[in-house]
Amino acid sequence: MAHRQALIGELPTIETSWYKKPYPTFSDALAYTRGLFWNKFNFLHSPKTGECKVTISKDLLEHMQQALMYAT
Repeated sequence: MAHRQALIGELPTIETSWYKKPYPTFSDALAYTRGLFWNKFNFLHSPKTGECKVTISKDLLEHMQQALMYAT
């Protein structure tokens, strides 16, 4: 999946101000693939009783997901 995105130049990469990547790395490919799976993850099977429901903004969820995708 990541390879196809890289071939068309659409594989997202994370860069720092002190290091510019000429090409996506394996970590970028792994993070992209994780993100695809996590976006499709379904929480419908969680128990409905006894649960503590916490609501967070979509922006915060996406930020946390982005950080976790690169944690290896």
